[in-house]
Amino acid sequence: MNFRMMVLKTDNSHLEGIGRNITCYLNDPGLKGATYYISPVNILFSLFVIVHNSFIIHGYWPDKRKFVVSLFIGISISDLLMAQAQLVVCVCSILVNQGLCNETLLYWSLSVYYTATGLTAYSVSRVLNVMTSLTLTLHLRNPFHRPNFSRLRAAAITLAVISTSLHIADMVCT
Repeated sequence: MNFRMMVLKTDNSHLEGIGRNITCYLNDPGLKGATYYISPVNILFSLFVIVHNSFIIHGYWPDKRKFVVSLFIGISISDLLMAQAQLVVCVCSILVNQGLCNETLLYWSLSVYYTATGLTAYSVSRVLNVMTSLTLTLHLRNPFHRPNFSRLRAAAITLAVISTSLHIADMVCT
């Protein structure tokens, strides 16, 4: 059965919008081969990112009350989520291309899981990187002035929530 036919026969109309964008890519044999052959490299990189960011979190954890350190921990957690989402997609790609699982697994891992975790973590990571660079720039500009960290923390949380909400709304509406 053609994967495109499986998507069109579903009763879940909210999934057909997501499937419309991804189905054409999943039916392309070149893309399937590319994701299959590149998956072992991505798995190695994902494992390296997971181990590296685990060490970063472990090293910064004792000073987690400091604002910049908490931003670094947030960036590391976001990178961990992106790496594990990429790891799930790569493993699903290998399983599908080996014939051990149905193409629906790859569809769900790309459209739902990777979009919900990996790309949301990417959005949050961008916001936290911007907040870190702004905080460090303000500190370099005026090193003897103590910034209002409660306002910066509130701004970082607000921007991260807005970015995540926009990302989820974009995912649902397309």
